Amino acid sequence: TTAEPAASSEPLHVAQFSEAARETMMRRHRAASRERDPAAKRAELELLAKLGRRYHGATLDGYEIDGQLDADAQDRQRATVKKIREYLDELPAQIDGGRNLILYGTVGTGKDHLLAVACKAAAAIDRRVEWRNAADIFTAAKATWGKAGASVEDILQPLQRADVLALSDPIPAVGEIDHHEVRWLLALIDKRYREMRPTWVTLNAADGNDARKALSHQVVDRLQHNATVCDMKWNSYRVRRAEGGVR
Repeated sequence: TTAEPAASSEPLHVAQFSEAARETMMRRHRAASRERDPAAKRAELELLAKLGRRYHGATLDGYEIDGQLDADAQDRQRATVKKIREYLDELPAQIDGGRNLILYGTVGTGKDHLLAVACKAAAAIDRRVEWRNAADIFTAAKATWGKAGASVEDILQPLQRADVLALSDPIPAVGEIDHHEVRWLLALIDKRYREMRPTWVTLNAADGNDARKALSHQVVDRLQHNATVCDMKWNSYRVRRAEGGVR
């Protein structure tokens, strides 16, 4: 069996934040550690397991500004990291204010890396974080069809109630999202929107207009309201780093 990822005894990657934010996070962590119940520790372990081993050590400082890109793309990478850092520096207020985080861009640009950083930061201040690949939500919802005692609501409710929901790639890699999936996504996003619970999402889309075509105006408008939006459109890191990859 695979060993469970170890929960950190210190706040995850606090060193990358501003001094004031770091002091606040450390103070909150020390107070929480004295009284932290087993459920909170289990929640952190579960989050790390859902993120996957690749992202256990993800940090903002570990996000590489790629020297193979042109100067404009490198500047946009730096601007994205700066924007994420500023969002996380005020993380308790961002969460309490229901402020979303949207990462637009092409595949292989590090969107999930930065999403994982944000998730771990929220877990470090004992907020309930749910990370999901959107395709897994849709598959689980469809699996309830015709099954006695199961319902789509059972799938959606834990995600609606989380302090933070992180969604990876609700736009399918192949084909189009179907009307059932759009309806479930809207129910999920709308409930969180009305309760002012932030949703963080990565989207393989050029911008809001592109996302609206794929996911509907209702979903994207709720996501974008009062959100921090990052533009991550540059060439794939994975392709460039693959042996024989083409820039």
